[in-house]
Amino acid sequence: MKKTTFTLALLGIAVLTGCQSSPSQSGEGSHQPVWVAKDLGLKQCEQAAGNDTLNKTQQRLDQSQVQVLNAHCADDGMMRTQVCGAAQGKLGIYKISAFQLEKAKSLGFKQVQENQYKQVACS
Repeated sequence: MKKTTFTLALLGIAVLTGCQSSPSQSGEGSHQPVWVAKDLGLKQCEQAAGNDTLNKTQQRLDQSQVQVLNAHCADDGMMRTQVCGAAQGKLGIYKISAFQLEKAKSLGFKQVQENQYKQVACS
């Protein structure tokens, strides 16, 4: 009796486990949006506009057929010395489809969480 119950329990678990699938296995999650980031390369005391740099960085994605769904500037949150020529720590954050993530990574972008960095004005 115990052996039969145990066998049935294992069979039930095996059936239920077989019914599960993750989005990556079924392809359903490939169109879910993900966020990628890239340092904009802005330096302190530079006159370059952040919006221009954000757009130029987005053009790299566009040229590689990575569709950008949304974009904004963010601060990397690191403390920096206040000296001309030092990095500002501004990032371009881009929302793309998950199936294009590997292409974006090959261009030097890294995957980030949606609210990982504080959104700031690009100027």
